[in-house]
Amino acid sequence: MVLTLVVLIFTIFALFWRVRLRNYASDIMSDAFDFPTTHLLKGIAAIIVVMIHFPEAYTNPLQKCIGSYAYIAVTYFFFVSAYGMEYSYNHRPDYLRRFWINRLSGLLIPMFLVNVLAYGYCLINRLHYAERWTELLKFNHYVTILLEYCVLFYLLYKIIVTRWIAQSILIAVVTGSSLYYYFTLDSWSTSVWPFERMGLVWGLLAYKYRSQMIVWMSRKNVRKAITLIFMTGLLGVAYIKFKPIYFWGAYLLKVALGVSFMLTIFTCAQYLKFNNPIGRFLGNISYEIYLLHGLVMVYIIYITPEINSGMLVFITFICSITVGWVISRISSRLVRSIKKFL
Repeated sequence: MVLTLVVLIFTIFALFWRVRLRNYASDIMSDAFDFPTTHLLKGIAAIIVVMIHFPEAYTNPLQKCIGSYAYIAVTYFFFVSAYGMEYSYNHRPDYLRRFWINRLSGLLIPMFLVNVLAYGYCLINRLHYAERWTELLKFNHYVTILLEYCVLFYLLYKIIVTRWIAQSILIAVVTGSSLYYYFTLDSWSTSVWPFERMGLVWGLLAYKYRSQMIVWMSRKNVRKAITLIFMTGLLGVAYIKFKPIYFWGAYLLKVALGVSFMLTIFTCAQYLKFNNPIGRFLGNISYEIYLLHGLVMVYIIYITPEINSGMLVFITFICSITVGWVISRISSRLVRSIKKFL
């Protein structure tokens, strides 16, 4: 558990190193929740996600506690994606024209590179030929959900001139699918993510009402920020206690905690500027860390099955960052080549 604590301390350090207060008059209205902040927080979220997927035999209390809230980190990934798409649509005249080139290359190339490593694991374990090809061509659940949202986003913003109608349809579809999958599927936790996908709604709404939120926070801002932090903590404790209760605890409370956490992050970002080299580095490879960590964990357990939980967490963390950086460099070059060709 000591090594797990080391990872946690490093994560906190990467978050708060060189953090500074924004100058309200010059910073907030121009770059609140700016790219360096969202990018750094993606790196922190990726590390938190790593904590949730360890097999029961290799868990320890600290890792299990952090992992209980890892779904919020995935919610944040969706939140940033929707927020960024709204921002880009507003600020880049050619955004929709280049939309699929940017989205498909950025999402699919790293995913298929990770699939190649998964294929290699199948070869090592001498799995059936068909099972190997399944791994090579498998789509990650996060990528699938995000691509579904991208298709709907693109079609609606291309066809429907009135933006609030397009946004209302996006919100209705995401919320409806979230409820549908929760009530109809037993395997939601490993397949369709009904809670996490609601981050797409929160991201859309955060950008839509960004100016109003900033103005609202400018009045008695410290009190409101403290209230939001306290409310998020209270909901977090309630979630741990009541999450086994069907729907009210397992869905509504979980979604409420996600909303509160996203609102707290957005609020803190209005007053704190997060930007440091470690955070930027983690942000650059956050997607690759997310894609890789489960496979890295499997490789480590295969090689050293007697490893303890703390060492497994620590080595998974180090290897995910290292291999993630390599895949990021390779995929970046491939993406640049594809964009030049197209």
